[in-house]
Amino acid sequence: MKRGWLFAVPACVLLALAAVYGYLWYSVRQMVQTGLEQLVASGQFEQAAYGHLWLTPSASIQLSDLHLSKPGVDIIIDHIRSREADFFHDHPRYLTVDMDTIRFPSGLQTVVAADTTFLPGLAGLMAQDNTLPVHATLSFRYEPANDEQIMVAGTINMPGYFELQGRGEARQLPMAAVTVLLVTPPALAAASATRLLAQASWRSAEWVLHDTGLVDAQLKAIAASSGTNPEELRTSLMTELGNYYLLLPTNLQAISRPMLGELAGFLQGGRTLTIAINPAFDGSFLGLQQELMGMAVSGNYEKAMNLLQLKITTQ
Repeated sequence: MKRGWLFAVPACVLLALAAVYGYLWYSVRQMVQTGLEQLVASGQFEQAAYGHLWLTPSASIQLSDLHLSKPGVDIIIDHIRSREADFFHDHPRYLTVDMDTIRFPSGLQTVVAADTTFLPGLAGLMAQDNTLPVHATLSFRYEPANDEQIMVAGTINMPGYFELQGRGEARQLPMAAVTVLLVTPPALAAASATRLLAQASWRSAEWVLHDTGLVDAQLKAIAASSGTNPEELRTSLMTELGNYYLLLPTNLQAISRPMLGELAGFLQGGRTLTIAINPAFDGSFLGLQQELMGMAVSGNYEKAMNLLQLKITTQ
């Protein structure tokens, strides 16, 4: 009899754990499916589907082959993993998401043809067989009791080209409103975003770009298409950018000259560019807007830069 209990108790525990895991997996699957359906319903994509979904014992959610498409955009993200996720609140207090490798099943040229910005051109430069071997991480922490504080940090790494790091802090930005905005149709999102901006305060933000080959690759590509020497092109661009302040209004030249000099220095290649902002008024959008509009009318750009505390450095 005692021997029977020795087997029955572990079996019951295992069955209970399996039941809990099954319930959690089903809940996560429903959450992911609802999110994808909202993306389609909002008009941001026409199709959104995934290949496989896993829930690990450490409560990490792993998604494979996330396929998002609409006219001009057809991408597959190979792997997405969420970790340090908060499942105990309607709006998570913390979350970290990793993403690896983006593929273009219809060919990168379809994205390039549909997008007129510089981004598809950069993607074409770094892609291999219609695949971007990129790794990205995004994390945030939300403290509603601390004046609706949101702290965000992220990294994008393209081996052999660059690593971009960013971080920022905002207050008075309710996560419920942000969540609604993310699934709002693009035609309606602008008005909602404006209202959120007006009530929020942006305490600080910083972007750090480490060049590990992007500048040289871009210069070589431009030089090849124009029939020039890459080093001569580098020198020319650095000179033009460093002297661009001379084309600006007189009251902007003293402020812009050192910043443009730092940007020009980044074109040397293998450098690190840092852009940071720590605005006055605790980053209040309304407070800054009123002050900056008055300074723009008066032409007092130096005071405006002091209010924004904008710093650009290259190392």
